[in-house]
Parts: sequence; structure tokens; C-alpha cells
Amino acid sequence: MRGLRGRVLSALGAMAALACGGPREPARDADALLQTSSLRYELHREELGWRVTVPYTFRNDTGGPVYLPNCEGDIRPLLQVERNGAWFDAWRPFTVKCQSPPVAIPAGDTLADTLRVFGAPAGSNLVPAFAFEDVEGVYRLLWYQAVSSADEGVVDPDALLPLPQRVSNRFLLER
Repeated sequence: MRGLRGRVLSALGAMAALACGGPREPARDADALLQTSSLRYELHREELGWRVTVPYTFRNDTGGPVYLPNCEGDIRPLLQVERNGAWFDAWRPFTVKCQSPPVAIPAGDTLADTLRVFGAPAGSNLVPAFAFEDVEGVYRLLWYQAVSSADEGVVDPDALLPLPQRVSNRFLLER
């Protein structure tokens, strides 16, 4: 009898947690090569938009080098948000258009960096801006430009890494 009572109380607690509002913190996907340092980050409201800092690492377990096209070392990933089971681009860093030699991450190496996000509200005339008015939700990082081949400092755009190797674990952004 005690086991049944415990299961019922546990189920009621889970239902109450779901009914209390926003998205729940996702479980860590340990297989993702791109990993955030936390599963939950707080969005800070400023006069012109939202700010959040997301430390991350990329563990190159692809079996070969990974190359990141960039402009003067700017390798920032973009943010994607999950809405109704699908992923949408939610924030893209404003970047200067130039071509520097790609950042190379040798097989077996780990790169650590921090994504510093400032995003104006959706629909504003400021850039970069969030794509959606509701900025809270489940997100992931995406390196849209990570490739497996470069010849004499020029990346091969046809050598784009498979999507699972270019996205991070899921994480929560909340106010």
C-alpha cells in the first residue's frame, strides 16, 4: 500500500510542477559535442533588449578536424528555439562580413568559449534582435558554418558537419 501511495503522491507532484507555468529544464544530452555549462540561464532585461551569457565547449569527437569560417576570430553560434517540437532560428549574432583563415579544432581537442547574447525585442529596428516576442523557452546553440574540410585556409561549404555534430544540448532561457 505504501508503494502505491508514494507513486500517487509523486505523480501528483509532477502534475503540479507541469501546471505551474513555463517550460521545464531539459535533461542533459551528454552525446552532444557542443555543450553548455548549464541547463538553465537567466535573461536579463535591459533598456534596449535582453542579455544572457552562455559558456560552452565543443569536444571534437568527429574523427577529423573541424573548421569554423569566421571574421577576425568571431565564431559565435546562433540560438535556435524549440516551438511545438520544431526548431527555429531565434537569434543570430551581428557579424562583420570578412573572411579570415578558419579556426581549426583538431580531432580530439576541446574548444571553450562564451556566447554573449544581446538581443533587441522582436520587431524592433535594432540588431541583433530576437525573432520571437516571447524570449523564454528551450534553446540550443547551432554552429551553422562548421565544416570538416578546408584547403589552404578556404573552407569547403559542401563539407558541412551533420546537424547532430553542430548543435548543443538543449537548455532553458527564462526571465
